[in-house]
Amino acid sequence: MSAKAEELAGQLLDKTESGKLKWQFVPDPDLDIYKTDAEDGISFCIKRRALGDDKVVTFELTERGRVVLADAENNFLTDSRRKALSERERTFNSLYPTTAVKTSDEPEIRRFRLYSDLFHAARATAGGGDNAIEKARGFLARLA
Repeated sequence: MSAKAEELAGQLLDKTESGKLKWQFVPDPDLDIYKTDAEDGISFCIKRRALGDDKVVTFELTERGRVVLADAENNFLTDSRRKALSERERTFNSLYPTTAVKTSDEPEIRRFRLYSDLFHAARATAGGGDNAIEKARGFLARLA
């Protein structure tokens, strides 16, 4: 399922960045959610939950409100992931001691970055925040 979600998210990111897709903010007290409606009852959601520096990003495809495809990735370092990264860092740093770069080609990290990029692109197209602030100022000015 992750491969299908990754493919769709990549296409959505391209369409969003090229201005062909607009997203809307969905109010939720626990998550930052952006949604775009396609056709025939198909919708896409990108959700982010932040717990300090730790983030979980979820991509969903829904049809008429039913989740058809979902994938979530996070930036948490589990013990096994931390150990694998430490071993790669030691190998890399021993080969290239002057370059202290941490890299990872893990599919989970690649998907987390893709979903995060989609989240930020969706947030940028949702906009409306500045317009709402101006409307609120106008409303308050009329009350004076």
